[in-house]
Amino acid sequence: TLSVAFPRGHGAGVIDLMRVITRCSVLKNLSLLGFASATLKESQLPQDWMAVGGAPRWLLDDRVKRVRVHWQALFGLLSQVPHLETFNDIGLGGAGNLRDQ
Repeated sequence: TLSVAFPRGHGAGVIDLMRVITRCSVLKNLSLLGFASATLKESQLPQDWMAVGGAPRWLLDDRVKRVRVHWQALFGLLSQVPHLETFNDIGLGGAGNLRDQ
């Protein structure tokens, strides 16, 4: 279990930390408190995290660009940490699997 809190609006190092987390092979539960309010930039994303997966259409057009980068970062993290069971207290497996969203 790993729990990290970020101050509101903080963005420096969030993507770097997420990339480091992808190297952990035993992590089951991850809480990145303040992730939703972190200031993330698309230019900070690794090239292999640019995918949006099964993102809804409203996310793909640029109306909500800030949410799009968070979605890309989360999708990138989840695709590289398949053994993770929960993210911010949300189950990642079973019915309604968040990984398939």
